[in-house]
Amino acid sequence: MELVYLKSPTGQQHARAQAVLARVRERIPELEYREVDPRKDPDYASQFPISHAPGLVVDGRIEYVGIPRERMLLDRLRQLEALSKGKAASPAAEVEDAPSS
Repeated sequence: MELVYLKSPTGQQHARAQAVLARVRERIPELEYREVDPRKDPDYASQFPISHAPGLVVDGRIEYVGIPRERMLLDRLRQLEALSKGKAASPAAEVEDAPSS
């Protein structure tokens, strides 16, 4: 699975995105990752219907405009991975940090 971060030129958005994406990449090490600056690669960025970065593209499809919370992104990536393998995914079943009763 490939995750592409369409970079934001603003510092605060970029810093938050970098932090979230670093933690996600630690949790899913097999994730292929790259950053694209829409100003430097407008041909790539123009494939997606967003007018302002940041954005996240997963396997060639825009999944988020803006940067989601880490948990939300992890759940979505796991769901997409399961769908690509032909399985139904339940994000609630994937919660690793849930306390047991």
